[in-house]
Amino acid sequence: MRRFAGVLLAGALFTGAMSAPALAWTYSSMGGQVTVSGPTISLKDTGNDGRFVSTEFKYNSGRSSSGLSNKLGYGNSTSATVSSDITNAKICISNTLSPMDCGSWRY
Repeated sequence: MRRFAGVLLAGALFTGAMSAPALAWTYSSMGGQVTVSGPTISLKDTGNDGRFVSTEFKYNSGRSSSGLSNKLGYGNSTSATVSSDITNAKICISNTLSPMDCGSWRY
């Protein structure tokens, strides 16, 4: 019976039936909320302050990076999907006549 179970497990691993779960997490900072599920990131404006939020994020084991802005206004979300799981993100908020303010990286 043990040998049969081992063969079933090996077959499942070979066919990909037991794949690793996608990374999933949520992070709030700077008047925005990032929700990550594997390669998909959503950015919600939670500030209700008239400024827009954006996020910078890393994927491909940190070797690639991208960004996403949300200018839809308070309470609205926007999302993007990349080629591999997103591992890090930071949230930024717009400023009039100066660079954006950014929070810390979430690892």
